[in-house]
Amino acid sequence: DLPILLVLLSIPLNMANTAVISRILCLAFLILIICILVVQGIFELIRQNSHQGQLAEVRSIIEQMGDDIKSELVEEIVDEIQDRQDQLNATYISRYRVIKNEPSGTD
Repeated sequence: DLPILLVLLSIPLNMANTAVISRILCLAFLILIICILVVQGIFELIRQNSHQGQLAEVRSIIEQMGDDIKSELVEEIVDEIQDRQDQLNATYISRYRVIKNEPSGTD
């Protein structure tokens, strides 16, 4: 960088050379800004893609948890129904035994 600067300083500076140098510097500055924006855009795309991957992973975990919760709820409901059915059967059996052992009345 230093030799280029020395070469630029050794050139006699007239108005034409100053205009050319300022245009070159402006063009270099614009190219630098464009490169920075492109790199920033690439990093933003990478960040969004990683977030989308994480969201898909979270979504699948939530769906799996939902399926697990559904199966647990179904098991609990089936167990509750079976318990109530067993209680009902026990009640009917005890009533049947009471009725069967009672005298049928006067004949």
